[in-house]
Amino acid sequence: MTRWEELWARGAFAFNTANYRDCMFIRKTNDLMYEFWRNKVCARIQDQAKKDLVEPEKPPHPLGTKRPSLEQGYYECLDEDNVHLVDLKNNGIKRSVAEGVETEDGIVHKFDTVVLATGYDAITGSFTGMGSKERQGVDLREKWKEGVKTHLGMTAPSLPNMFMVYSPQAPTALSNGTTTIEVQGDLVADMIKKMHEEGIETIEARPEAADKWAADIQEMNEQTLFPLTNSWYMGANIPGKKREQLDYLAGIETYERVCKEAIESWSGFEVTEKAAD
Repeated sequence: MTRWEELWARGAFAFNTANYRDCMFIRKTNDLMYEFWRNKVCARIQDQAKKDLVEPEKPPHPLGTKRPSLEQGYYECLDEDNVHLVDLKNNGIKRSVAEGVETEDGIVHKFDTVVLATGYDAITGSFTGMGSKERQGVDLREKWKEGVKTHLGMTAPSLPNMFMVYSPQAPTALSNGTTTIEVQGDLVADMIKKMHEEGIETIEARPEAADKWAADIQEMNEQTLFPLTNSWYMGANIPGKKREQLDYLAGIETYERVCKEAIESWSGFEVTEKAAD
């Protein structure tokens, strides 16, 4: 427990991201992690009904397989007398009314202001929402309906010279965002520079390379606890969206090395040279 106490004292994401690897692979270990977390948080809430709702004895999902709250004083705020919690999983929103929001039990919860926080088509939404179309004119949103297909998380089949950063099938949401963008930005710059040096007109991800990249990510995912949770990591928060791991799980260091090796030999790319003058 000494290690856990140290991580807890550091705050922020340390307890989740710097913890033992077993915590994200073995359910029994994760349950112990949850028990430690629950004991810490329970001490911060006095209202038993609120405590039962936000800190149930049985974990609703493996801890860390959904984005944890990066908080300061969050649970103390929940414990205030003027804060009321409604369990929308068991008593959903029926409709919006002039006074506020009506839940399925017919109760109208009166509000001066309602802040909407819905949707979150994470990781893929910013790309499928651009209207990008592949060579055959198929929209990327339609193309990825049956699953995301990229090569190295930066290029996609039938989209020559289109480069993506902070993208699906890259470390993205399971890493430091700034670091991911910096690494991918450098990799994209390396690809463009290499194209100029070698007289290349276009590069394009081969379908078989994209299939393998996707399969490798899902194979890694199946070894973890992520599939046990309906999260936006898995695309499970959007009706009709394919349920799959959307992030690269082996970390930034491995990701950068694998990408550099592929770029060096254009492995997985269809390369078209510039026409002779």
